[in-house]
Amino acid sequence: MKPVHRSRKKPSADNIPLKSLHRHSTQNHSWSLPNKLRLAQDIYPTTINLLDYDSGKVIERLALSPDDCRPYLNNSSSISWFDVTGLGNLDILQQISEIFGLDPYLLEDIINVPHRPKVEEFSGLLSIITQMAVIQTDSYISCI
Repeated sequence: MKPVHRSRKKPSADNIPLKSLHRHSTQNHSWSLPNKLRLAQDIYPTTINLLDYDSGKVIERLALSPDDCRPYLNNSSSISWFDVTGLGNLDILQQISEIFGLDPYLLEDIINVPHRPKVEEFSGLLSIITQMAVIQTDSYISCI
């Protein structure tokens, strides 16, 4: 067995052995360097569904592409709820991230499941990562 050379260089994909980037596959969490997104195996395909509504109408669209979401983002006359399920397609997830202006670290948090519940603000957007959120009062959300 070769001796391991430990360096004081800043970690990067070039100077960290692959073993130290990821835990063994039998454990629940995966570890990776920022901006080096890796999807878990055996996960559901990514789908986008939309519920757009106002006081007079409700529009439901299923299986949208990321570009199909754009017209609903700047529509201030209605409320648009995008339901993105499945982490199976990294290209679609990165397109969604670009369209919605999500921080790269937020996308990393979304992909690395299971994740401890947390609430963060990124560029004026509120990110809630949780298994389930329950609204208790107007100013309190309980995350499970």
